Amino acid sequence: NAYLHSTAAADGKPQRYRAVRADYHGHVAELLAKATRSNQLDAAVSKEDQEKLLASLQWWGALDKDYRYSRSRDSSDRRGYDKDAGGGLSGDPVPSTPMGLGDVLGTTLWGRLPFGDLYEMQTTLMQPVGGMDRIGMAFAHELDGLIRYRARVLDIHQDEQGVRVAFEDGAEPGSRHQARADWCVCTIPLSIL
Repeated sequence: NAYLHSTAAADGKPQRYRAVRADYHGHVAELLAKATRSNQLDAAVSKEDQEKLLASLQWWGALDKDYRYSRSRDSSDRRGYDKDAGGGLSGDPVPSTPMGLGDVLGTTLWGRLPFGDLYEMQTTLMQPVGGMDRIGMAFAHELDGLIRYRARVLDIHQDEQGVRVAFEDGAEPGSRHQARADWCVCTIPLSIL
């Protein structure tokens, strides 16, 4: 559920990768379905293969029965919902509205869609055996003695001299300590920070 961003696209607002990808696929599928249904591919594709092509486009692009890419549960299963399914009386999901074709093409964010398909990048997209936390555990092993555990961050301050972090040591409740460094790699979620 990563974001794509360009200051020149979508009024500078980040867009979900999955939404841009689904909308691009949906609109391309709709256009190709229109060309197929209006006999523009007759010279290149047999009638039998056109039927197969239409079925595959309908599935690949989340097209409706009329081969249109529109707001629906199928398109929202790909691009994400305005409101995800939940429980209770208001548990039904709320489908999201796809970007129009002009918006998808105008954002130029489509240029970032094949990143994971590039030969050099495929091997970087992996999951370690045992889960992603194995990466942190490997760093911890190599940095033995340098990592301070059970330290609750109270404040992070950045200035021209570097970064200062105030923290409370879990072994000393109520204590206040400081650490200084040139850089801070902060993995605290923004909603908590």
